[in-house]
Amino acid sequence: MTRILAFLAILWLGSSSPLAAPPGIEHASPLGEGGPSATTIPRQELYCQLPDPGGTAYSSQIDLVYPFDSGVVDDYVAEPGVIIGGIQWWGQYWNGPGAPSTVDYYVVTFYQDNGNCYPGRMVSTQNVTYFTETYEPANDWYHVSANISPGAQIGGQRYWIEIQACMLFEEEGQWGWQASIEESGDCGGPLQGFPLLGIPYWTEQQAIGVAFCLELWWDGVGVEESSVSAVKSLY
Repeated sequence: MTRILAFLAILWLGSSSPLAAPPGIEHASPLGEGGPSATTIPRQELYCQLPDPGGTAYSSQIDLVYPFDSGVVDDYVAEPGVIIGGIQWWGQYWNGPGAPSTVDYYVVTFYQDNGNCYPGRMVSTQNVTYFTETYEPANDWYHVSANISPGAQIGGQRYWIEIQACMLFEEEGQWGWQASIEESGDCGGPLQGFPLLGIPYWTEQQAIGVAFCLELWWDGVGVEESSVSAVKSLY
């Protein structure tokens, strides 16, 4: 029984020693739509929660074959008059049969807050197959940068973001979202769901938050010259 509980704990949280990639390795989506130059457009950072070197990673994964599905969300308050078009985040791999593991693609979902510090109506969801992922050996985690479909949000309102790695446990192991050293959303720790382990959606976790940065949409001209209605027409 002790061994089973230990294994389940490894499924839930990131391993303390995930399979390491060669220092500085950079790879893109195996679907062939990414590349080292995929997300090099300069951006203006809007909101950032940096990763915690002493923290763990929380499983947030979609497995299309096995019931290892899990999810993590964290909250933030939108800046007024801006459009989100880029994201950075940090994560770990563990329980994989080889190194380095790779994600097929990521799924990024935004939710409104229900008014009680809890995810409410889904605002948008998208498969992110165009990203750059770089291994950072000093902390044994991966830094991911991606462009996303531009999304206008209402300034001053609270939103929740969920990032999940789509990958098969049997072939690639697990991925988790790295804990952060700061949390500016004010709703407490990140929320996780992991039905296989009996963790309901959404259960608060002990971390301060999870690590991500939101960036201003930039089309080569400047967001201040683009209207919200023009951005909506891109969907």
